[in-house]
Amino acid sequence: MRYSGNVGFNQESIEIEPGVYGPGGLVKRHYIGDILNSKQNIDTSNTINSNIKLNQRISLISDFFMRNNIQSLAYVEHMNVKWRPKSIEILPPRIIIDLGEVYHE
Repeated sequence: MRYSGNVGFNQESIEIEPGVYGPGGLVKRHYIGDILNSKQNIDTSNTINSNIKLNQRISLISDFFMRNNIQSLAYVEHMNVKWRPKSIEILPPRIIIDLGEVYHE
């Protein structure tokens, strides 16, 4: 199954123009790749609202920006929801991300 969606990175500073930096924030970039497996878990342990955890592996085709900013990966958008990365595996030219819980801004 194919993937096409946004990935968010937390940046300390952002280059506005060449050599000019401003305060950072969340940077959103579009990536394509493949969904390797698809499974959901619903955690109903002693909570009023159940927590949904996504056990999906998404393989993204990385670029220079992603390879240099992988340590600041904040979320991967899938099914119109932003998900936190649970683990990251770097296998150039791809980066495989295991999705976990919902990302809250």
